[in-house]
Amino acid sequence: ILTNSGTSNAIRAISRVVTLTEGSIWQGVTSAGVTSSWDGELVEVSDDSPSFANVTVPTYQAQTFVQASIAALQDISGLTSDVLMMLGDGKDPLEGTAHATGSGTSQPTGIFTALDANTNVEITSDTAATLAKDDLNELYYSVPVRFRSKAKWVMHPIWNLAIQDLGTAVSNKYSTDLTQAPTGVILGHAVVES
Repeated sequence: ILTNSGTSNAIRAISRVVTLTEGSIWQGVTSAGVTSSWDGELVEVSDDSPSFANVTVPTYQAQTFVQASIAALQDISGLTSDVLMMLGDGKDPLEGTAHATGSGTSQPTGIFTALDANTNVEITSDTAATLAKDDLNELYYSVPVRFRSKAKWVMHPIWNLAIQDLGTAVSNKYSTDLTQAPTGVILGHAVVES
């Protein structure tokens, strides 16, 4: 019976996972795509070839060592499966933290770390230290249409509770119904707490 508080490893659960067959760096390709044009019949068509860029993502290996004798593994019923369960449980908080806030030095770069390093993707609240529905709308609209249909909100539970407090009244405020869980959907998109 595990007695730690555990973790959900939420970022991995919603991420694209790629298996590398060689090396420890994922090699990707990006492109802004092609720009199509209207061309007349029997007229030379413009060259619409796309440009490509290379993207690399380094990978890191998490490790755990558990010492047990063969005799212990044979004598204690279920010890092997219990150790495997503990290995998975030990990996989740390590990965969960790195996938969210990892530094990128000898561990993955976390999504919040990467986004915070790029001020072009940050939305500043209209009123300092205040969360309003307009802030959520601005964030929603800032996601390009191509990606919006698969988008998810990833946030700390404190922000999910603050959004719950916005309510649906004209004034955007109401007394929170403490019998209800924080919202699982905002503007039609799933909420993932991390």
